[in-house]
Amino acid sequence: MDMSDPADIISNRIGELSRHAAAATHRAKVQAEFSALDCDKITALSDKELAAWQANFGQDTPQWRFAEHSWQSRLLVEQVKVMRFAAYVGVAGTILGGVAGAFLGAYLAKPAVDQQSNQGSKSNGQAHIQNEVLKPKDQPPSPVKPLQPVTVQQQPKAKN
Repeated sequence: MDMSDPADIISNRIGELSRHAAAATHRAKVQAEFSALDCDKITALSDKELAAWQANFGQDTPQWRFAEHSWQSRLLVEQVKVMRFAAYVGVAGTILGGVAGAFLGAYLAKPAVDQQSNQGSKSNGQAHIQNEVLKPKDQPPSPVKPLQPVTVQQQPKAKN
């Protein structure tokens, strides 16, 4: 074991103790500040003010974690606003699409009804030609024969 000058040993030990005391004092100060923290005041800060307040604390302090939670809450509020707007646009689009579909359906169906009512006034020859065009064409006979019904006869039961 290397024996150094006792004065060096004492000064090193005093340095260690002063660092421990400073760390303990800092932890006590942070804890006291956190106990006195007004949550409503922090949530009421603007983004710029919150960032400046958060910069005063280390990442391992409760204040830093509280500020991070506040940032996440603000982000969530913005996301909900955007999602709500998208939902309103979707509902409005659905309603407008239904109304437009109803109007188009009524508009496109009207000429077909008019044509059917005018068809009665055409000459019989024109109506006959239209019926011939719309009639299905004759198809060659199918090579498959239709199935014939099968009758099943019941056998009398044998007596034992």
